[in-house]
Amino acid sequence: MVQDELKNWAWWCAGYVGPPVQDKAASAEGNYVSEEIWEGQEARYEPDQLAGERVEEIVRSLPSFSRVVLKATYIQYPYHLEHSIAQRLRISADRYKSELQKAHEMVARKLKND
Repeated sequence: MVQDELKNWAWWCAGYVGPPVQDKAASAEGNYVSEEIWEGQEARYEPDQLAGERVEEIVRSLPSFSRVVLKATYIQYPYHLEHSIAQRLRISADRYKSELQKAHEMVARKLKND
């Protein structure tokens, strides 16, 4: 499904951004070992690198406004509602939906051709 490929692309683009995560206290409490040790590591989503690169090449070949719509939808504002993204792009919600549909179709067609 195209949406799944584009979500993977968004995760691939994001990588890890920010300062290193501090996992223990900087004071003497940092040496404390809890008796309630949880087994294993936390589950972590790892994007498919090859699929992310493939979708990145496809997105780069799209017309500029389609790229803007996909970037806004999947990278900049992934948790916003459609009308909120449309307002940020300064277009109507109907035009946003049609442009997103058009971009999805172009990406799907190029993924199918690969």
